[in-house]
Amino acid sequence: MNRAMKSGLGFYAVQVGDLKLAALVVVNALGDVFDERNGKKIAGLLTKDRKNFADYRFHDALRITHS
Repeated sequence: MNRAMKSGLGFYAVQVGDLKLAALVVVNALGDVFDERNGKKIAGLLTKDRKNFADYRFHDALRITHS
């Protein structure tokens, strides 16, 4: 997992008078994220030297990240 993007969990809540509002955000780091405007990969599995994005097929992701 040392080549995967960081993942995490975030939570925030606020109350103003009787109004209560909360948000929960979960990020799963498995897979690639692409900019929909230009198709450029902006996050994903890294190469062993952690300088570039690795090119892999989704069904190979678990095998690669555990190597």
